[in-house]
Amino acid sequence: MKGFAVFENRTIIKGKLQLLTALHIGIGQSLEPIATDQPVVKDVLGNPYIPGSSFKGVLRSNGERIAATIYQGNGSIVKPCFITEEKQRSKNECISYKREFINMEPEKIWKQLCPVCQLFGSPHFASRITIKDLTVVNETWFDHFEMRNGVAIDRGTETASEGKLYDFEVVPAGVKFDMNITLENTRDVDLGLLYLALKDFELGKAFVGGNKTKGLGNVKLTYENIEEVDSSSLVNYLLGHRGNIIDAQNYDFNTKISSFINFIAGR
Repeated sequence: MKGFAVFENRTIIKGKLQLLTALHIGIGQSLEPIATDQPVVKDVLGNPYIPGSSFKGVLRSNGERIAATIYQGNGSIVKPCFITEEKQRSKNECISYKREFINMEPEKIWKQLCPVCQLFGSPHFASRITIKDLTVVNETWFDHFEMRNGVAIDRGTETASEGKLYDFEVVPAGVKFDMNITLENTRDVDLGLLYLALKDFELGKAFVGGNKTKGLGNVKLTYENIEEVDSSSLVNYLLGHRGNIIDAQNYDFNTKISSFINFIAGR
């Protein structure tokens, strides 16, 4: 089990997330009489950002779907799960959703977690991934939000509900955000799962935020570099020096991805 008591490695992944379509990550209904009905989330300076929790949620969902698809029933690996499931279907199910862990040793809990929960965390084990809020790249942001109109649909008549017109704020297409992901004490299979979960972002096929069915939130990821720190370079790293910096063009993503695919498929 790779816990956190002893430092083994750290991986920091940096990149840019570009909006291919407008983005809406809302903060709920506005209470101001002359404001937009649904403003986007902003920092203290009024700039838009993508909450790290929102980005991580999409990543986890991608990871769960991918792992469950590749899994071939290998009995030595706990079946990938959705932690919202309420009941155990077999002895090989992940135990994340259970509550009775008072007398269980951490090692036993770890062995009964699926690969997704081992990486992204569960109610009983901390996540190995930390994602900072994605802040806007100033050179691409011109302090301008767009307004869109919407209407609530009556599901019974499939027509617009009377008096249900509203407007909402969006960040325009073309704006970029800085992405910073840090992983602690991970294996190659963990990194492979993460890179697979990021693949839709890399291909420009991922969506974040609200109103996805309206085409909003389509984003594309461009990797910049990957920084690796291990136990041999930890002291220099703590003294302010950087770890091993690998340009994304020279980084071997495929080896990590293949490691996870072989692992989850029981090869």
